[in-house]
Amino acid sequence: MSTATIANTIRNLTAKPIPWLRPSPRWKRILPAFPFHRRSERLSGLIARYETLPDAVRSDPANQRAIQLIEKARAQERPSWSDLANVEHALLCILPPEDLKEAAWGLRDEFRQTIASVPANQSLLEEHDAFHPQAPVASTDTEVRSLRAYLIALQGKLHKLGDLRRDQIRARNSIALLTIALSAITIFITLQLDKLLNIKDTIVFDVFGVGMLGGVFSTFLRIQKFKVGGNYDATALTSPGNQAGVMLSPAIGGIGAVVLFVILAAGFLNISIFPALQLIKFGPESDALEDLFKTQLPTSAEAAKLYVLCFLAGFSERLVPDVISRLTAAAERAK
Repeated sequence: MSTATIANTIRNLTAKPIPWLRPSPRWKRILPAFPFHRRSERLSGLIARYETLPDAVRSDPANQRAIQLIEKARAQERPSWSDLANVEHALLCILPPEDLKEAAWGLRDEFRQTIASVPANQSLLEEHDAFHPQAPVASTDTEVRSLRAYLIALQGKLHKLGDLRRDQIRARNSIALLTIALSAITIFITLQLDKLLNIKDTIVFDVFGVGMLGGVFSTFLRIQKFKVGGNYDATALTSPGNQAGVMLSPAIGGIGAVVLFVILAAGFLNISIFPALQLIKFGPESDALEDLFKTQLPTSAEAAKLYVLCFLAGFSERLVPDVISRLTAAAERAK
């Protein structure tokens, strides 16, 4: 095959659009869920506003620095949030007075909507309304400068609130992923420990593992229900100590399941909904703590009851403490 034939073949292939490279309508519906798409859409709106500015504003030597920042962000395929902040700041610096009034209403509405979604930040809105009960006017040069400075400060607060919210969402997602990953590995190893350590007929690792599973389920539900809060919540959520506490909560659930098993083995909870554990008699050389967990469950129903209770002990933070409190109260009354 000659070089000319190969070149014509390649030219014909490239001239026709490849179907699987076209973005499908379904993919277009999914795109808005990605942060980079939202940033690109917002940048497009800012650029469209910039292009509608009068030529006198865009050619003014005093505005060239701001225009350079806008053009720099315009050339990027995937702008960052800081790029958007720079473009908005640059636009506010060069907007004529008429457009500045319109921007004031838009920014004030956006600020109110952002604050309304986070109840912990209501104090910021009250402070803002106390100093700026109405949108400033822009009739004289002094009022224009005052309005411009006010909008630049308000825009900075908006981006700071957005940064805090994104930090919280990233921290929440990372906590959820790390908790699930670490707990899955720990539960798998725990359920195999009796084989790895060659400890026969013990149930302690199964009890601990099922309790951890309940703790993982509870932790994941709490993380999913977490609501993005204000500055205090952002600091608390991103604190390494608090993150470690959340990730260790499944292990606490496993310990609670072991404690509940010991209470059941002691016979303190003789109710039909609780499993009936076999009574083990110890010999003179028996290790009571080790042999306590070498119980045999007589039926599958009793085993299911035990594992359900172990799961609940890990899932409910108050189950085991409430049982211990009731036992303590009963012991006090028996004196």
